[in-house]
Amino acid sequence: MSVNRDWENQMKRSSVEELNQFLITVLEKAGTRSESASAVAKTLCSASLKGVDSHGVRLLPHYEKVVRGGRVNGKSQLEVREVTPVAVEVNANNGFGHYASYRAIEEGIQRAKTYGISMISVIHSSHLGALGSYVEEAANEGFLAFGFSNTDTLVLPHGSKKPFHGTNPIAFAAPVDNDTPYLIDMATSCVPWNRVADYEAQGRPLPDDIAVDKNGQPTKNHKEAVALNSFGGNDYSYKGAALGGMIEVLCSPLTGMPFCSQILKMNSDDFSIPRHLGQFFMVLRPDLFVSRSTFMELMQNYLQELRSLPAQEGMAVMAPGDREWRVKDERSELGVPIPAYLEEEFSRLCRIYGVKEPDYN
Repeated sequence: MSVNRDWENQMKRSSVEELNQFLITVLEKAGTRSESASAVAKTLCSASLKGVDSHGVRLLPHYEKVVRGGRVNGKSQLEVREVTPVAVEVNANNGFGHYASYRAIEEGIQRAKTYGISMISVIHSSHLGALGSYVEEAANEGFLAFGFSNTDTLVLPHGSKKPFHGTNPIAFAAPVDNDTPYLIDMATSCVPWNRVADYEAQGRPLPDDIAVDKNGQPTKNHKEAVALNSFGGNDYSYKGAALGGMIEVLCSPLTGMPFCSQILKMNSDDFSIPRHLGQFFMVLRPDLFVSRSTFMELMQNYLQELRSLPAQEGMAVMAPGDREWRVKDERSELGVPIPAYLEEEFSRLCRIYGVKEPDYN
């Protein structure tokens, strides 16, 4: 089944290998340590390869600005503090959230191997890209994992005219023997704000019921959109709003980091002030309560029955992550589509840093 969309067919494409090296080179030139630059590139390329373009390589120009401006300390060193044998704190020291979050998952996996479960807070962090990238790491190592992050104010609580919570994503992954992981990665708003920016850059109208204007009224106009609805839309947004609030508790009061309304906006013009985001992860061993074989058998039976359900016309019943793996297969072969606006941004960065553009096909 092809996952191409018509608008993608008009774009140039580049291989993930080309893009990965290009991102690393630009970030290093901008003042990022190689380990951190590699973590950022890995996350962005993974998202683009799976079709999560809102959190993919399109973020490179923004990340270059925040490093150069000082909002993110590209040279920061991580500090790891053991709270208990199953609880760890990773201090990103205002560095890239990607680097800190991969370390958090590594710490979590090591402790879950021994104790069955682990919890990791990440403090003084920054935007971390696609949250699913980190829980996927755990699933690839045979573990289950949850991930949460708070963000700046952008989403309407149910019944409000003004935004309060951030898009506050939640991610979960579970291993499946001889198959790709079960993977959930979603904002608690209808869509992440980066998706709105992506629609605007591509000249496509916003879908219904996701964005609101300054009066809290629905709008499809990018220029009028100032905030997002919680998932559930106008009538049922209390569901997404409640989850967004739960994530705020895990990532702010529990970690000691600022909550939503106290966080500098990601799209602020001031690139010198750190944002101090909080993130929280949990890692679990699948044989914590049952044997590993029982867990895997039930997972496979569950997914087989789910995917075999009769589908509506023109649709397929998929498990979370299925679409992403299909896109990954296609883009691994054809390359990652690069919109014209992003190609121009890449060219600009090449001129600034004197580096070679990625090859396109």
